[in-house]
Amino acid sequence: MSRRVVAMAGQSMARARSLTEFQEAFPDEAGCAAFLFERRWQGGFVCPRCGGERVAALKSRAHTYECLDCGRQTSITAGSVMHRSKLPLTVWFWAAHLMSTHSNGMSARQLADQLGLTYKTAWLLTQKLRRSMVDPDREPLEGVVEVDQAEIPFRAGDTFFDPGNSGKIRPDGSGKVRTDGQIQTSETGQPLYVDVPGTTG
Repeated sequence: MSRRVVAMAGQSMARARSLTEFQEAFPDEAGCAAFLFERRWQGGFVCPRCGGERVAALKSRAHTYECLDCGRQTSITAGSVMHRSKLPLTVWFWAAHLMSTHSNGMSARQLADQLGLTYKTAWLLTQKLRRSMVDPDREPLEGVVEVDQAEIPFRAGDTFFDPGNSGKIRPDGSGKVRTDGQIQTSETGQPLYVDVPGTTG
């Protein structure tokens, strides 16, 4: 895929509104891999060890390149939430799009239905994507902070996880998981930052 096509795909990624439009921009593994390659090495491959620019794509390892000067192997997903995942890049791309464009959020059940995944796979995927969206340089909440608690229901087929002390399970296998959330607001009551600590469920 040429850089021009990659650039066009990047523009489509930014402006795509529906999942169908996004899937047209990133229809297969090759398109996703080309986009990641261009994002990692915008001026062409540069070895992170020796700075060499001569490279060969490995046929034995997907999305991995070997520097012809020092032999260092580098994956285009290294350092990202996608690294060493068995899921196709398309699933990661499409899931990230859905989770970042739905203003009301995207549950694991919704993601599973949208992408044809098992609930367990969708749940793990949403957890990893949510963690990757957290700003590592974020500051603790301060000023006016509102705190609330909610119980989230889950279905009998979702109980591959153990809710522990944060959940209540009925005899039929269904139940609820308790979670807390905090939000920092401005002087006028407008939300500024939200913090939802991770729960077992």
